[in-house]
Amino acid sequence: MATMDDWIAWESAKRLRSWDPAEQWQVLQQTITWAERQATVRRNTPTACLREQRHKLCQMRTRQADQELEPDANT
Repeated sequence: MATMDDWIAWESAKRLRSWDPAEQWQVLQQTITWAERQATVRRNTPTACLREQRHKLCQMRTRQADQELEPDANT
């Protein structure tokens, strides 16, 4: 009696036999080209990281200056 794994392997082999090797190669190349053309995530680029760093440093300086201007609540 064939198991589910045997059946899956048999169906997979049948599917591969039905492909023309040239067509299979062409589809593989098209898939790779499509994947390469997809937009990459731009949030972690060096430029974006430096921009984020400048923004955070500016916020820290602003908060520090605001704290220095506030009257001391302990006195």
